[in-house]
Amino acid sequence: MTFLYDTINNATLAKLLTQPDVILLDVRSVEEYEQLGHVPNAVLFPMDQIPTRLVELPKDRPLVIMCQHGVRSAMVCEYLVDQGFRRVFNHDAGMSVWDGDVAYDHDDAGTLPKTSAVKHVPLF
Repeated sequence: MTFLYDTINNATLAKLLTQPDVILLDVRSVEEYEQLGHVPNAVLFPMDQIPTRLVELPKDRPLVIMCQHGVRSAMVCEYLVDQGFRRVFNHDAGMSVWDGDVAYDHDDAGTLPKTSAVKHVPLF
């Protein structure tokens, strides 16, 4: 199977996060994001909301997708590529292996830039 997105590890994610145009999406549930912690400045974007919120995502910026173990994020990456996103990265094992800083509240949550509307297709 050929994937049209890159799979990255902690070291690569840490480097990408130093670039101002990179957006880190945490696709876990609100409860996981708050209780298990998240990478500071990660945008909470639960997987089940992606089809209805797709218009919020910029196609011209790199998107790093992260979940707890890398399974949901891989599914989201495939979906985003199918929707025309070309700069998509999957963190290979998610928060379960993240060794950087961890935040537990929304004060450290990231935000999305305003974008133009794009068509959405159901995830499943």
